Amino acid sequence: EGLPLLENSWRPGLKVLFESSLAKRYVSTREIVQKIISIINITDKEGEFGELYLLLTARTKEEAKMRFERFLQKGSERQVAIERWFAEFKKQVSRKIDGAIIFEGSQELPQPLLGTICSRLCDFFEKPTFFYKETEKENIGHYRTPQGLSGLKALASCSELLRRYGGHAPAGGFYFQQKDAKKLEKCLTKYFQKSA
Repeated sequence: EGLPLLENSWRPGLKVLFESSLAKRYVSTREIVQKIISIINITDKEGEFGELYLLLTARTKEEAKMRFERFLQKGSERQVAIERWFAEFKKQVSRKIDGAIIFEGSQELPQPLLGTICSRLCDFFEKPTFFYKETEKENIGHYRTPQGLSGLKALASCSELLRRYGGHAPAGGFYFQQKDAKKLEKCLTKYFQKSA
């Protein structure tokens, strides 16, 4: 019921989104909204606010147009980065695909791309995928699992090695220390071997 309200909103940011050339390619409001969500799903912040918040609260159409153009530019840069990182990790994982899971980390990978790359790897290899960024303080990870498997239950079985974790069966996140990486990989592998 909210979809027609979005399309007829007085907010300049929403007006710009619905009047954009991208929106004109789709027939239904639902399709337009889904496309818009995929474009504006960028986690960058400007000061303390997310860019999406700033676009949706723009006071003028001119400001909203400028912010939307930046979204499109960042979206296309992000797509190029995703393809590059996915190709790199696909090659890396292909060399050691024998295991029950994919468990990979990187210091260089930009954190906002973690979830997308994790999803791509899980879909491509059809295996539970645990993908993380190494940082000095703690590693930040995402998981994705094929249908019928639960990454959340797997992490629960290894909770003593995690600082925190959450999500639902097919997708979520987790935090752990680098010193526990090997133990965590072993614990998760054991869980999925048992449930195979």
